Amino acid sequence: MGFSAGGHLAATLSTKFDLQIYETDQISARPNFSALIYPVISLDEDITHMGFRNNLLGENASDEQVNAFSNELNVSSNTPPVFLVHANDDHAVPVQNSIRYFRLLKMSEWPFTSQQVYYHKRHLINRVNSVLVYYALIILYLILA
Repeated sequence: MGFSAGGHLAATLSTKFDLQIYETDQISARPNFSALIYPVISLDEDITHMGFRNNLLGENASDEQVNAFSNELNVSSNTPPVFLVHANDDHAVPVQNSIRYFRLLKMSEWPFTSQQVYYHKRHLINRVNSVLVYYALIILYLILA
């Protein structure tokens, strides 16, 4: 589970779980599912949070680096099930991050994806009441998936 920049980390784990970082890695790092709440998914300058992108890759990132860390470009039929939540009027992280990820997951023929887009919640939909609702929705999603 990840919120905003943490959503990028969770999405990266969900799409790059098979990278062997250490020679001793023998156990799969693939999560069973992910929950991404208003996540930064893409580093495409048209829809990313540029402050996050610059902090991650620097201001002069190459196209290769941007593509490698744009998680929507790395989905496959092995990507774990995902529960996405994003506000339509999020000005910090555009909702296109979640929409593009969702669309490309569907194109990869992965059936276990749910997307919730809310209106007029902006980037701060993680208030206590909202978080409790998300947990309930995630549990319901996992039960039904």
